[in-house]
Amino acid sequence: MSQLATTLFTTLALSTPCLMAPPTLSFPQASLDVPGLIARRLGLDQTQQANFRGAFERHRAALQARTKAFREARRRLVDLTLDARSSDADLIRAHQETAASSLALTEEIHGLIREVDPTLTPAQRIRIQEQLQEFRQTADHLRELLLGA
Repeated sequence: MSQLATTLFTTLALSTPCLMAPPTLSFPQASLDVPGLIARRLGLDQTQQANFRGAFERHRAALQARTKAFREARRRLVDLTLDARSSDADLIRAHQETAASSLALTEEIHGLIREVDPTLTPAQRIRIQEQLQEFRQTADHLRELLLGA
């Protein structure tokens, strides 16, 4: 197996389980109030909430489209990785597409963050980092449980 294939397989094995939800789960989009959830977790005041909701709505369509594109690219890469008939060129091309879609999503998220950040207090910025650390620990724990590592 080439070094590229080995690297890709290892990367996918460590990250894919947390990206794939069981296909039978369905959550109505209207029931998930992402801006409200984030506002509560960060303790945003009314002005901050209005600013965040506005920024989120301005980015919503692009975030949804770029998230969908990333997930589809990632699934193609996983499919090719698990197909012994895939060539290294196929894997490289799929990896490049996944990287490009990941960057597009990252840039959109960063644009949203840059709009909202000036309205946050230092304590709220710290809370964001704490929330991110909690999320990472949970994700790491799930990977350990799933992979036995």
